[in-house]
Amino acid sequence: MNKIDDNFSVLMSIYKKENPKYFDIAMQSIWDNQTLKPCEIVLVEDGELTLPLYEIIKKWKDKLNDILVSIPLKQNVGFAKALNIGLDYCSSELIMRMDTDDISMPNRFEIQYQYMQKNKSVSACGTYIEEFDQNNVEYKNILKLPVENEDLKEFVKLRSPICHPSSMFRKKDILEVGNYPELRLGQDYALWSVLIARGYEISNIPKVLLKLRTNSDFFKRRGWDSFKYEVDVMKLQYNENLINIFELVKAFSLRFILRLSPVFVKKIAYKILRK
Repeated sequence: MNKIDDNFSVLMSIYKKENPKYFDIAMQSIWDNQTLKPCEIVLVEDGELTLPLYEIIKKWKDKLNDILVSIPLKQNVGFAKALNIGLDYCSSELIMRMDTDDISMPNRFEIQYQYMQKNKSVSACGTYIEEFDQNNVEYKNILKLPVENEDLKEFVKLRSPICHPSSMFRKKDILEVGNYPELRLGQDYALWSVLIARGYEISNIPKVLLKLRTNSDFFKRRGWDSFKYEVDVMKLQYNENLINIFELVKAFSLRFILRLSPVFVKKIAYKILRK
């Protein structure tokens, strides 16, 4: 199967610090290599970009014409708001998320699209992911998340239940819960939390359908600043009655200890949690 499907869009946001080479590879994985192609690719330009990024966008615009919908924003508004703006431009009910430096497996769109077509009660689904180093050379890890909605209801209390760039969701359900919560970090975790708290169903497909880039700064960035934004997600979960006061204290304590731990401790914890 190698055709354009009328029923799903790809949604991405890009800003000036993105790597143009990785963006080009991501676009190849979205279009050139897919067994089922989207009807449109919505790309939000979150503020002024670099010349090399504009050149890659032009290259793909020349190739895809109206299939690539590029939305330039005069100023950087942040990831969540940029995605919410992009949502308004998506003409399809089903929306596939993708980051501009990751790689979708060739059959990812076909598998997720067919899954969402068969499981009408599911509002959002993710997949297993394969983590590689920044240059896509060294294998790091395979991240496996719980598959069933009932398991994810418990999992969400301590960890994000869906890997965001691997997700596909129904636009109407995201709009019904008020779009992405516009937090500085953890917007996707907050969104999945709201969906679960309000009775929507989510799931994961137990197949590796996305390759995710990681870099040497991954653990350094998960420190105090990261913890402050995680507190916002915990507050949201509590206000949505997703967790009670005891679960809030537990989540707060565990994250506080982990985020303030040395990098080597974070690496060990990360490996254990990924198993």
